[in-house]
Amino acid sequence: MKILELKKEDIPKIATLLRNYWKERSMIYSQKWTENYLKKGHSTEIKKEKFFVLKEKNNIIGYISVIIWESNLAELRDFVIEKKFRRKGYGKKLLNFALNWCEKNKIRKIIALTFPKYKGFLEKFNFKEEGFLKNHFKKGENLYFMSKQLK
Repeated sequence: MKILELKKEDIPKIATLLRNYWKERSMIYSQKWTENYLKKGHSTEIKKEKFFVLKEKNNIIGYISVIIWESNLAELRDFVIEKKFRRKGYGKKLLNFALNWCEKNKIRKIIALTFPKYKGFLEKFNFKEEGFLKNHFKKGENLYFMSKQLK
């Protein structure tokens, strides 16, 4: 027995293996889509990316990105409010905008990573803790994995 890196000629057989596994989980994908997934990687799973900027006059106050994955799962990333504008309601306004956008686009679940000091903020929007990541991006930087079910 040996373990090898995936080769181009293995793609059709691996695609069939994956499709059968996904079918067991009621996830139906075509052979073509699955082969493309194996050729291009996980970027194939990203259906859409949206970037929203919060501006007041010409001042950029905040930013949030929303990544839509297969199965209508959204991930919030890079949610940032400029330091001098924090705790003034701008984060709430920007997050509400992103959540409303997700609802309009029929997102079933939203996930986000957040620092412990911001966990309570997301909980106010009915996000629930699903996990805790220690030393995630760097030593001493812990994050909560949070989610909100929309459908």
